[in-house]
This record gives sequence, structure tokens and C-alpha cells, in this order.
Amino acid sequence: MSDTDQTIIVLRKPLIFGDLTYDSVIVREPTMEEIEQAQKQPTQIGVACALLSAVSGIPMPIVRKLPASEFTKASEALTAFMPGSPSTGDS
Repeated sequence: MSDTDQTIIVLRKPLIFGDLTYDSVIVREPTMEEIEQAQKQPTQIGVACALLSAVSGIPMPIVRKLPASEFTKASEALTAFMPGSPSTGDS
């Protein structure tokens, strides 16, 4: 996987889930199946959380605990991979 196939968001404060600690979120390109599965969530924020969980491997309870600003960065990274999204050139 090349650097353009993923984005790493370094968390300001690590998040802990059981005995696992997450200090970053690695966002990779989702598959169409992952997008389809995420879209089964009842809300847009639920879709974004489910998709971020799927592509990062971070459990949903941790994704839901991300600070809004860091969740936004991860969501923007995901959006760049979505069909029909404009290329920002920021990668």
C-alpha cells in the first residue's frame, strides 16, 4: 500500500480500549462492500463512524470517543476516496 492509499491522523491524546491504546488512526481506501455495509446505519454520523471503523480497524466504541476535530480529519480523509469526490491535491 502506498502513502497515497492511506492517511495517518495522529491523535492529540491516545484513546484506550481494554488493554489496547490507539495513538493514531490510519485511514485507508474503503471497499465498495464496506461503503455499502456502513450505509445500513440509521444516521449520517453512524455511517461515518461505521466506515471509519471498517477502514481503520478501530472498534466502534473507540471511534465514537474520538474528539470532533480528529473525527473530522478522518472523515475528510475518507471523503477523498469516495466515488465522485473532488481531488484536493493535499495528500
